[in-house]
Amino acid sequence: MSTDENKDTPPTRHVVAGNDVSVFVSYAHKDDDSSYGRVKKLAEGIADTYASLTGLEVGIFFDTESIRLGENWRDRIRAGLNNATVLLAFISPSYLRSPACREELASFFAFLPSREGRKLVIPILLFPQDRIDRLFPNDEQWSDIKQLQWKDASDLRSEEVGSSSWMLIVGQISQRIEEALDEQSTIDSSSTLIDTDTGFNTEDPELREGTLEEIARAEEDLPHVGTLVRTYGEKINQFNELISNATASFASATSFGQRLAVARSLAKKLEPVVDDSFRISEELREVIQGVGPGIISIIRMIGASGEAANPENRDVLDFLKTVREMAMQSLEATDTTESMMTSIEGGKGFSKDLDKVLSRMNAGLLMFYESRSHYKGWLEEVNRIYPDNQEGLQ
Repeated sequence: MSTDENKDTPPTRHVVAGNDVSVFVSYAHKDDDSSYGRVKKLAEGIADTYASLTGLEVGIFFDTESIRLGENWRDRIRAGLNNATVLLAFISPSYLRSPACREELASFFAFLPSREGRKLVIPILLFPQDRIDRLFPNDEQWSDIKQLQWKDASDLRSEEVGSSSWMLIVGQISQRIEEALDEQSTIDSSSTLIDTDTGFNTEDPELREGTLEEIARAEEDLPHVGTLVRTYGEKINQFNELISNATASFASATSFGQRLAVARSLAKKLEPVVDDSFRISEELREVIQGVGPGIISIIRMIGASGEAANPENRDVLDFLKTVREMAMQSLEATDTTESMMTSIEGGKGFSKDLDKVLSRMNAGLLMFYESRSHYKGWLEEVNRIYPDNQEGLQ
């Protein structure tokens, strides 16, 4: 029980500015509830063991404990992700069916400067891999997770907390975090593009030329992102129109046979639209993964160099304006996808053919939704070095 003097002070185990290492715990609440709190206990054990192993100050972020009353929970989670050193992702069917969990993982990926940085993501499987493979055979995010050095902790759902088996897994994951951070430190120290302590070396003409070349390449890719987002929006409209037209036919059907016929007819009409939208989602995901980290790096280089402070530097300011507008438009396009996925799940059960099409549509929507993490990252980085009320980007 806290006093009035310290009730607003976060506990030292949570993420604060003085932490040497900050751990963000990404998990589905159903998994913690169904295992009688073992997910959170496992995460706490990993953080405590790592602190004991290294002697470092470790902060840990749980969404239910690290967000105070009155805070915007999405903004607070975003801040926790941005400040985190390590993401512990507790993977399960519930996790992969949760848009919020998937966005947390995609957000962390989006803020990493390169694919090498993914070594800081530690996936922990709460169920055996073959079960998740069977349920999510074509899931792109699950495919990405399997490429990382994940740890199988499925037996711990029934293991006594603090047992020898429990402590063995905790110790192995803690050691993996230490190895990953050591590897990442080597990568960071070898980089000559960005120095967060001394700033971008603006006196080196080759580096400045390189910045402009990177901007030019990013400018070529950004319109393609916009085209894909708009095209996907058109496919969503077509999908919703077909669903709307079929609603009256369902309502007027007087037998189960007639309803089945309507469902099968709708499935055939939806199939090409869903296939197109899924293909567009895959292409957008590939483009975003290719250009996203580069855009973050470019914006940070611009900020470190001070180039955004020069109103005469129109090339740089126009680039920042383009990124901001693209991010805002794309975020708007993804705003309705979460409710749409929920609606589609609720519409299943009429027929096997229709369920198959609806499941594929939801898989595409998930991919499309995950891209919003990159757009948020771009927007936050631009606003950090050039707030949206400054004249130059209006």
